[in-house]
Amino acid sequence: MKLTFSQVYQPQSKTILKFNYFDPILFRDSKYYIDPILIPKSSSKIISKSYPDFLDYFKKLLLILKNVKNADKSDTFWRTSIKQFSFKEISAFHLGYGHSNQGSGLTSTLSERILKTSLDIIRAGYSDPEIFTIVGFLEEGIGADRISDMVGNILLPHFIEYTNEILSGCKNTKLLETKINNITYKLPYNPKNNNPIILLPKDILRRLPEATDKSDIINIVGHNEDLRNRVNKVVGEKWNKVTKSDLKRAAKGEIVKNPEVLHEILNQLKASMKSYNFEEDPFNEESYRSAIEIIIENLNFSIKKENTFAAAKRVLNYFKDQIESNALWKNLYDDHGNVLKESHSQKIFHGLSLVSLEESGITVTPESNSGPGPVDFKYSLSSKDITLIEFKLSSNTKLIDGLNKQLPAYIAGEKAKNAFYVVIQIGDHDKKIKALKEEFKKMNSKKINLLIIDGQRKSSASNL
Repeated sequence: MKLTFSQVYQPQSKTILKFNYFDPILFRDSKYYIDPILIPKSSSKIISKSYPDFLDYFKKLLLILKNVKNADKSDTFWRTSIKQFSFKEISAFHLGYGHSNQGSGLTSTLSERILKTSLDIIRAGYSDPEIFTIVGFLEEGIGADRISDMVGNILLPHFIEYTNEILSGCKNTKLLETKINNITYKLPYNPKNNNPIILLPKDILRRLPEATDKSDIINIVGHNEDLRNRVNKVVGEKWNKVTKSDLKRAAKGEIVKNPEVLHEILNQLKASMKSYNFEEDPFNEESYRSAIEIIIENLNFSIKKENTFAAAKRVLNYFKDQIESNALWKNLYDDHGNVLKESHSQKIFHGLSLVSLEESGITVTPESNSGPGPVDFKYSLSSKDITLIEFKLSSNTKLIDGLNKQLPAYIAGEKAKNAFYVVIQIGDHDKKIKALKEEFKKMNSKKINLLIIDGQRKSSASNL
């Protein structure tokens, strides 16, 4: 099974070097977003020259907003502006927070909130179309992923042109007709599920912040001393103790009162904003790819006709063996020896599952949620043959609760026949592991299976 665009379409080496495109993983979204401020800086002429079209879109929107008298549905211009500013997520980019390729985009409800703030700013005397590159960050519940959806929709034809130019340097050039926003395009696609693929340059992508990360709003406020001082008066100077929502609310209020600060903020952001450093990969967003390649290269079995329990057991035992005996443990840590998040090992396991179960008929669903919360993985053949897999690092503070409370709730919600509780030991947690084993024995569960994987750092043979 091929897991990336490049594995499916086999670009020539010179094509990879020339375009420096982001090579999407096809089985899950990658945590990046398109930053509109980076568009004119792109090394791709197709993309950098598309920025005037982006601004023209918002110049037209500004003209509509200037004619709005009442910001409600009784006003024709208001209804038109909401329609113009509502965008679906385009799954073909393979970007976002999700574990699949389905997202929500910028709905009319969210659009209305951004437009009301924009309208306040316009009425205060500021009408630069570039305000739309940052005004969304001021709204609660709206993040970089929604702004990315906006850019993706507006500049879609340019991104498709960029994709087609890359395709001209690939061995495989098969295209599939697909509809996006009611327009039919011919695009490269994932042969496994026919999902379309649209490529993007790396130099317009930034890493999506975590839900509580305030960096996006701090970037805006921090670039203007006057605004920073005004926000300080509202929330206090200890921003680390202020919620992201409070900070956004305060910043929005001050910008609406003093919209002239936006000009300086935009100029500062243009000068300072940089794309994600894919070479250094400081947040280890890309390092799991090499781990998947290694683990698949060593794969010596293929599951064809097995129930989900037997299949899960085989895949998990192989995963355990690769970590404990084939140095995959190294991929659980960063270059400084720090333990990576649970999601890192889950990404590796996800890729392994898809490849080893390709001919089995078993569906692999990450973050399946039937009520009590999302279980890490669900293997399913039918409604009567479901096996769940829940991962935990041994450092997790709720290790026993995950076993005796969380997983049983998932089993009931998914109506699963079996489940595996997988704990990867990543430190001196022998006492916790012992207590976990004792709790497991006490539970005497017929459905839950406990698997401990030793993922602790090991000394090099040369140091023994």
